[in-house]
Amino acid sequence: MGRTVVVLGGGISGLAASYHLSRAPCPPKVVLVESSERLGGWIRSVRGPNGAIFELGPRGIRPAGALGARTLLLVSLRDSSLEADHVISAIPASGIWTFGAIFRRSRRPGNRV
Repeated sequence: MGRTVVVLGGGISGLAASYHLSRAPCPPKVVLVESSERLGGWIRSVRGPNGAIFELGPRGIRPAGALGARTLLLVSLRDSSLEADHVISAIPASGIWTFGAIFRRSRRPGNRV
């Protein structure tokens, strides 16, 4: 009898885990469990009042301080070759829409576009 793996959550991580499990050399039966009516988790597209499309999500890991170090330890990034700055600045030209304005992602807060 083959193995069955249950993946909790149909967000980007759950979808990626399900995909890679299904592509394994001896793939198990994969059961994806999602509590909402749609897949994607935080990732979704929303049309604004002027017709602009905003791509929302996913949430990122902010590896700062003791809690950030613990999070990185839990996901095994702490000992890899990835530096925290590379994780945070993966898309340097992106912006964040908040408080009615677009803010460019940078290491300095308040850098408005």
